[in-house]
Amino acid sequence: MTTIKINDTYRVEIHNYDFVLIKHGKKHDITLGYFPSLKHALAWLKREEVKSVGTLTIDEYINELRKLENWTGEILNEQKN
Repeated sequence: MTTIKINDTYRVEIHNYDFVLIKHGKKHDITLGYFPSLKHALAWLKREEVKSVGTLTIDEYINELRKLENWTGEILNEQKN
């Protein structure tokens, strides 16, 4: 198993068939989801962050999703180099 630390709160564990997104808690860790790729796990995490922003217009929301796609694409491209 390989672990990728995203920050002090989140990490992704790579298992044989999936990527597990985990949140570090004070008492115990919480599994947030199982994903087919690292990009899917990161996208889910960023979508959760967008939810907490509050009220957005449709244009603002679409812009946030575009930023998300750019961010996950940049992260994955950096890993290939």
